[in-house]
Parts: sequence; structure tokens; C-alpha cells
Amino acid sequence: MHDDHHDPKVPRGFIIGAGVLILFAMVITFLGRVTDTGRVAMPDSPIVESVTIRFVDVGGGAYDVREQETGKVVLRLDASNGGFALGALRGLNRRRMQRDVDAGRPYEIARFADGRLTLIDHFADQTIEADAFGSTNAETLARLLAAAAAVH
Repeated sequence: MHDDHHDPKVPRGFIIGAGVLILFAMVITFLGRVTDTGRVAMPDSPIVESVTIRFVDVGGGAYDVREQETGKVVLRLDASNGGFALGALRGLNRRRMQRDVDAGRPYEIARFADGRLTLIDHFADQTIEADAFGSTNAETLARLLAAAAAVH
């Protein structure tokens, strides 16, 4: 009986090369983080308009959007008119639950000088850029901003 079992050996040069490649990748990553080289970010732009709002669950999947200072209802969102906003709210509320933040705390909608619209959760440290989800979704946020600003 003879044993055809071969002891597979990885060539030493291959192991050294792989180690050098891994080390190179780690060094480049570290340098990129320290120097911000290759970082993609939106340029700083001042906020030109903002409102603080609260979403109040009124049942049936609908929410009243209330302007924080006056408490006035500015809009009622449901599946027919607020899909994006409601989806964003679910994600933000999930983040709030993870951080033990009260879901009833207010949010900020901000329009920047460069035209960007954001929904900001200062309590869970999260920002949603509406334009990243398409113009129709940005219009929903713009409608909320306009309605809240009108009652303020």
C-alpha cells in the first residue's frame, strides 16, 4: 500500500508577499484616515432655513407633524403622502431605541445654502440627506419644511 498523500506546502515567497500586501493596505488606510486623503464629503455650507418638528403617532400608520415651538399640526403623513418621511422616521426611531432616546424628541429639517435638505436627529446623532434618495423624496422634506415654517 502506498500513500499518495502529499504535504501541501505554501511557498515561503507567497506568504511573505501576502504579508507585505496586507501591511501595505493597513499603512495606506491609516494614512488616508489621518490625512483625509481620498475622503469624499460634502463641502461645508451654512444652514439658511430650518425648523424643529415632532412626529406624533396618531394610529393607523399616520403621524401628525407638529412644529415644535407652537405645537401646531403642520401636516399629517400617512402611506399616501409621506412614504419617504415615514421610512426615514422608522430608521431614526430604531436608532433612538438603540441609544435609549425618547422617540418623541424633536427633529430638525434644514436647508443649506447649496440647496441640500436634511432631516437631523441631534439626539441620536444622525443626519439623513434627502437628495440622496431622489428628487421626489427631497420634495417631501421640502413640503414639510415649508409647512412648518408657515406656522412658525
